[in-house]
Amino acid sequence: MKKSALFNVFFYFLVVCIILIVSFPFLWMLLSSFKSQVDIIAWPPKFIFEPTLANYSRVLEEQNFLQYFINSTIVGVVAVGVSLLLGLPAVYSIARFSQHKLSIFILLARLMPGISFLMPWYIIFSRLGLMDSYTALILSHILIALPV
Repeated sequence: MKKSALFNVFFYFLVVCIILIVSFPFLWMLLSSFKSQVDIIAWPPKFIFEPTLANYSRVLEEQNFLQYFINSTIVGVVAVGVSLLLGLPAVYSIARFSQHKLSIFILLARLMPGISFLMPWYIIFSRLGLMDSYTALILSHILIALPV
């Protein structure tokens, strides 16, 4: 019984350590967003600083943040929606009819780096007149989301 309690303590300690390691970059970004520019690049890093909201006000005043947010929302929702509409029936048929070769092919296609699609997509989109459009951006995001 004592071994089980010791194992639980070690297990949860290990889980907390892993969570801290994984979440540290996100916490660092969040803390840096409240620092001044001098504090961000200070060496050694400052952990005690006077928080400021100047970075947030600068983003909201100097940038067209609402338009960027709307663009990201439109692209994300449509790309995920189309990926689900196309992907769910495909996954069902792969699982239902045990199409192992097709599932391996999809897995291998997923291993291809995304940068290898850059030039072909650019050529296709420029010839179709889709440059700087939602359609081109949504199609490129579907390429990433669909195999997942």
